[in-house]
Amino acid sequence: MKRTVYQILATVFGVVLILVGIGALAGANFAHGYVHDQLSQEQITMPGGPALESRLRDGSKEKLEPFAGQPMTTGPQAEAYANNFIYDHMLASCGSVTDANGNPVDPIPADKCTYAGIGDVANAARDAGDTDAQAAYNAARDSNFRGSTLRSMLLTAYGFSILGAIAKWVGIGALVVGALLLVLRFTVLNKPETAPAVAKTSTGRGSTPVAHE
Repeated sequence: MKRTVYQILATVFGVVLILVGIGALAGANFAHGYVHDQLSQEQITMPGGPALESRLRDGSKEKLEPFAGQPMTTGPQAEAYANNFIYDHMLASCGSVTDANGNPVDPIPADKCTYAGIGDVANAARDAGDTDAQAAYNAARDSNFRGSTLRSMLLTAYGFSILGAIAKWVGIGALVVGALLLVLRFTVLNKPETAPAVAKTSTGRGSTPVAHE
């Protein structure tokens, strides 16, 4: 009786896990293809050479170098470009703001290098009566907004690619476990149960059953 229950459970869970594995792999394949196609349409080439020599924070160059000169088609490329190239240039731009005449104005603090933060700096310049600085900060704010928008899109693609990678390994794991359960069902659990042997008494008649271990 117990073996029959185990056979049923192994069959049900084996089939379910295989179906889950197939679904997860299909999802992973869709995610990979979607990210690849969307990034390819942007026709972005990963920076290399002189572009990696200036305006980058410490450590950013090393994260970008493995992708130098490649067309952007993968999530890891998008993440590196967003966090180590676009963001670094946004910070550098905040540190070197000029007005319409090319004259430098006070740099924007790093903790204010956001759309809202630069707006506060521009408002402070307006309140101080410095219209040239206000215009320069507003231009920097617009540039920051465009950079933040592109960063958000690229990081979304990166997150989608991570979900696809997780789905891939979940699918592979589910297929392996499901296959093992079905193999177990049709091999070990499929063997016929051995009937207990009957021990003979001194009179030669069968009496007490003796189970073989």
